[in-house]
Order: sequence, then structure tokens, then C-alpha cells
Amino acid sequence: MNKTLPPDGRKNCILCILFTILVSIGFGFAIYNLVYPPGVKHELSAREMQKNEILAYKNLKIIAAAQEKYIQKDWTGDGQKSYALFYIHLWRSISPQGDHVPVNLIPRELGFAMDISSPLSGYYYMDLRHWRLDLKNRQEFNYEKEWALAAAPSIYRHTGFLTLIVNHTGRIYATQQMHSEPEHPIAPQKSGWTEINNLQQLQEFQKKIPYPQQ
Repeated sequence: MNKTLPPDGRKNCILCILFTILVSIGFGFAIYNLVYPPGVKHELSAREMQKNEILAYKNLKIIAAAQEKYIQKDWTGDGQKSYALFYIHLWRSISPQGDHVPVNLIPRELGFAMDISSPLSGYYYMDLRHWRLDLKNRQEFNYEKEWALAAAPSIYRHTGFLTLIVNHTGRIYATQQMHSEPEHPIAPQKSGWTEINNLQQLQEFQKKIPYPQQ
């Protein structure tokens, strides 16, 4: 025997369905923004990705030059000269008393591109903390002597194909593989990285990348 819901029951049922739909839409929107952060163009051409990679390479050059200037001065007033522990300190450092210390060795917008959600031209920058000695062992940096940094695409294979790393020697290496660990390989070229000595070499390396055809 068929039973008909009373008016209040039908109304509540409709509200439940609408609520479920809204929750599903909200969840989908959140996932979409996680995969494709706001403010990022989602259909970059090969040329646009190459431009992002070139800018990332140039920014690593800027950071490397800034680190060499940073270590020449005791910016924080703690009596020690060292490389910046966090690369944003190349823009603003912090004294032992917690005061902000203007440094201005890199642009503000580069200093704040330190998270996947706040990239600069499709790339974010990650401080590396260890040497990767082998598959099982790693060694922490001594910031009085060494440092390293990675530039990674905010959306891999969408805002760029290349991950680039640089260290206190000024040498820059590139790979097509994702590199999300805060480590610098002790022998990059033995680990599949290619040393990039100048812009021309980077452009030659880009010719080997399977960018999408548009």
C-alpha cells in the first residue's frame, strides 16, 4: 500500500536534498581550489610554462646573490654571521628580541612566494634543510657555511615542468621530476639532475621537455 508523505514531510525531504546538493558543491569547490589554486591560469601554453621556468631560474640567481651579501653582515645582532635560515629573511630578518630587521636583498613578492598557495609566476620556493647522502642517510646544513633552496611549480606539469635547486656554491640543477622533500642530493648529477650554468643551457634543456601541444 502506497503512503503519501504529509506536506511537512515532503518539505523536509526537499530541504534535505537541497542541503546535500549544496554540501556536495561546496566539497567539490574546495577540492578544485586545492588542485587548482585561485589566481592561477589553468591552461598555460608550453611557451608560458617555459617563461615561468626561466623566471624561476633567474629568481634562484637573485636569491643566491642575496645570500652571499647576507652572510657578510650580522643582520640579527646575535654576534654571528650566517646564511639566512629562511630565505624570506633576505627581505626581512628577525632580531633575537623579535624585532623586524629590514634587509631588502630580494623583492618582497619573491620573499612571500614560499608556499604552494602563494606562487610567483607559477612557482613557489622551498628552503631545503639537509644533504641527502643516500637512500637512508641525510645531514643537516650548517648555515654558517651552507644553504640550499628549491623552486617548484605550484601545479606540476601545468604551471611548469621543471624543479630547480640551488645551493651555496651558486650551482643550479634542474629535473623534470617532482621534488617535494626539503633535501639537496649530495651528488645531484648522479641522482638524475642536470646542471644549468646559464640561460642558454636552460633553454636547451627545455627542448627535451614533453610540453603539451596546444
